[in-house]
Amino acid sequence: MKLRASGRKGGRLWLSGGITITLTALIGLALFLFPAGGGIKRASFDLPFVLRGNLPVTNAAIIYMDEQSHAELNQPMMMPWDRALHARLIEQLTAGGARAIVFDILFTEASSDSAADERLAGAIKQSGRVIIAGNYQERETVPGVVSRWEELPYEPFRNVVADWGNVNLILDPDYGIRTFFPTLQNISGVTSIPWLPAAVAKFAGVSGNAVHPSLSESRWINYYGQPGWFPAYSYYQALQPDGVPPGFFKDKIVFVGAKLSADFSGRGKDEFLTPYAYRGEGFSPGVEVQATATLNLIQGNWLTRLPFPLELALILAVAGLAGFGLIRLQPLTATLSAIGAMALIALIAHLSQWYGLVWFAWIILIIEVGVAILCSIVINSVRLYVEKRLQEQEQIHYQAMMAELSKAADYARSLLPAPMTGEVEGVWCFHPSEQLGGDAFGYYWIDPDHLAIYLLDVCGHGVGAALLSVSVLNALRAQTLSGVDFRDPAAILDALNHSFRMDDQNNLYFSAWYGVYRRKARELVYASGGHPPAILIGPDSGGTAPVLPLRIEPASPAVGCLDEAVYRSAVQKIIPGSRLLVFSDGVFEIFGPDDKVGTWEEFFASFNSPKTRDLRPEERLKIATQMRGKDLLEDDFSIVELRFN
Repeated sequence: MKLRASGRKGGRLWLSGGITITLTALIGLALFLFPAGGGIKRASFDLPFVLRGNLPVTNAAIIYMDEQSHAELNQPMMMPWDRALHARLIEQLTAGGARAIVFDILFTEASSDSAADERLAGAIKQSGRVIIAGNYQERETVPGVVSRWEELPYEPFRNVVADWGNVNLILDPDYGIRTFFPTLQNISGVTSIPWLPAAVAKFAGVSGNAVHPSLSESRWINYYGQPGWFPAYSYYQALQPDGVPPGFFKDKIVFVGAKLSADFSGRGKDEFLTPYAYRGEGFSPGVEVQATATLNLIQGNWLTRLPFPLELALILAVAGLAGFGLIRLQPLTATLSAIGAMALIALIAHLSQWYGLVWFAWIILIIEVGVAILCSIVINSVRLYVEKRLQEQEQIHYQAMMAELSKAADYARSLLPAPMTGEVEGVWCFHPSEQLGGDAFGYYWIDPDHLAIYLLDVCGHGVGAALLSVSVLNALRAQTLSGVDFRDPAAILDALNHSFRMDDQNNLYFSAWYGVYRRKARELVYASGGHPPAILIGPDSGGTAPVLPLRIEPASPAVGCLDEAVYRSAVQKIIPGSRLLVFSDGVFEIFGPDDKVGTWEEFFASFNSPKTRDLRPEERLKIATQMRGKDLLEDDFSIVELRFN
């Protein structure tokens, strides 16, 4: 019989594992092969940049045609710049020893000032190190119909530049730039049109194989830092004799471009999302993207993606290992193993991209592990549910238990005090979050001169919490703590701490507030252990009432947690007409419709308004349930109000 049972269990295990592997693999493949996983793959590329430090940039600089330059140089926002300014800039950069001068600006036609065009052409020729941009792109906008953009550099400039390249970028759906633009072949009679960064890298001496990769190789941009990381100056500063430190441009590749447009400032938005958007520094000017790709080629540190077959095999392998491995483990062990596997995958992905310059869609692997652990939890939960449902007797026991819980709830409520009248009036409101709550409270005259007030809040809910709260409540009501003066709040909490150690109470502990009102002295002595401060509201005086939080510093821990805990008492004078509010954290930790939870500070601040300051306990409960949008709250709602007449 044991062998047969073991065989059935093994068969169920293989079936469950097969289902989990299949589902995990299908989800991983769907995210890997289809557009639905595009955002996840982009995030896999982006996230390692967020934790990596910035890389040094010493051999390149940017000159920005920014808004201040528009104003300083009197250049209109919606028109091309005076090309005589570009000529002056080339002359100054050449004299300053710039290694190359790269314009991320389109000069596609003659300007209205032929003299400025001639001067710019002369400056380009004289420099011998100027590289300019064209705009070429082919795109299949409708199936079978290819649209083409062709903007050649203006011929007088094209004939004298050191080189020119295609300024286009591959735009992702989130407006990010991640991949290199390919070299275009055989367009309009031009044999090969390199990408602008490739043209610059070739001029800088990079070999042809490094500049023009094979068609099977994919290259990805390795960002050196957040937007603005490149050394940069405004255009107008570069034209000033003392606007840039001497020698700043020497031996550097200098890129010239706008922060707001692809050619001259104003013609079109030229800001693109970068991986640093995850920490709020996301958009980078196009010229900075061009400069980054150029340095990638010169320094040989661009990123590559794991080959498609290898990445596919990795996805299938993780689906198999996670799908069959996690189903065999106990829930806690499986969860911890899944978390460890996710952390390991993330670590390998980051190190691979930082040091190996290789990236892959690692978040898909993490999702696969998540799917596998979810399947493990669901399958095991369903199995347990089915087994439990087969035991009809358990249902009978459950019904009997619920009846007993109802009786227990009635008993616990019967222990709460009746409203008190006389020199001190006492009222309260109690609304448990479950059938049995973990809050308990009370007040009674110890003797004619001393009134005890207390409230405790056991961690958690249900039977265990209720049993502990009733035990503590009875100990206080019957004064069964031996050798303790019940007029000494600190001594009471210390005795409770040693009598109800959490190690002896199934790891349950409770917060408590205990106070004693001395009638003749008109003062309140109180102590607290891990409990919210009570609030004392003075009598109205001129339409205002002072509101005082009854804190004890330093705060003491909850009762039952630490044997060595120290509890201290504090004394507060009571003015006739004052009101004391003692409450559990369920009174202010109310979840709103947006799941934002209230705080003690917000609750205390509400007493600044006479409208809310004078609310009775039942009215506060009504407001709490209205805020939550339902009758049952997340925690027990307990509040005691005493009025000192």
